[in-house]
Amino acid sequence: MNSPTSIKDSLWYILVTIFYFLWFYCIVELRMEHVIVWICSTILFYSTKKSRQFLFASIPIILYVILYDSLRAFPNYEFGTIQIQSLYDLEKSLFGINYLDSRLTPNEFLANFQHPLFDFISGVSYLSWIPVPLFFALYLYFTNQKRVFIHFSLIFIFTNLIGFIMYFIVPAAPPWYVEMYGFEFFPDTLGESSRMANFDRLIGVDIFQNMYDRNPNVFGAMPSLHVGNAFSLVMGCIELKKKKFVIGFSLLTAGICFGAVYGNHHYILDLIAGFLVVLLAYCVVFKILGSEQLKILLEKYESVIS
Repeated sequence: MNSPTSIKDSLWYILVTIFYFLWFYCIVELRMEHVIVWICSTILFYSTKKSRQFLFASIPIILYVILYDSLRAFPNYEFGTIQIQSLYDLEKSLFGINYLDSRLTPNEFLANFQHPLFDFISGVSYLSWIPVPLFFALYLYFTNQKRVFIHFSLIFIFTNLIGFIMYFIVPAAPPWYVEMYGFEFFPDTLGESSRMANFDRLIGVDIFQNMYDRNPNVFGAMPSLHVGNAFSLVMGCIELKKKKFVIGFSLLTAGICFGAVYGNHHYILDLIAGFLVVLLAYCVVFKILGSEQLKILLEKYESVIS
């Protein structure tokens, strides 16, 4: 059923639209996908009451996309020293593997055991880092589990917010950077698919190459938000008390952990940081839920999207 949008709501939407386009045009870089997101949002906003509820429920995901894309406007190497050799040496010291008279990082060790099966497992797992959380959120929303939906959305957004902040506190080069460039810093380095290119060759489509060509944050290896987003699924579904979800998402997290190291995109240290970020986000969210005033705001938000 159609429900007319009030003048007040329309004015708010116009103000948000102006800020949205000014932000991307003046600060980041306005691209066609930003226009498409706005068109879709506008259709949802003005169509029906149900579509507006869905748009408001999507705010955490939209905020995540805007923040992630905006990282390209603020290169983290301008805010701190890039950790290259220090991270590599620490990884080798803590998790190094002795192999053929050499001590190797796990990434270097796994380079000796590349196989199409490992390429496939790594690629499929790694590509799920956004689609699976998105589909899980949609599942919660459309099965009318709005309270769990809100809690999961908060865990997800806080995981990424904390992760983005860490990108600036500890700018870190990924393992493939050391493999390609050594320990010297080159600020204009482009993203690299590294061993994930094996998956592209396996399926005959340059998915990872195209994805990493557009990577807005090459020196954002710590924490691994691939792992963080997967583990946020595990923490977010505990409230459901459905063992199959916990097991499934735990297996997905394990697959992403393997792919991150095998694919040469993260050290084990990055994975650990990813897990810790989620645990911190989880504590922050339930600390918020313990505040009476914030709890009232969340209840109002739940009524808006229900």
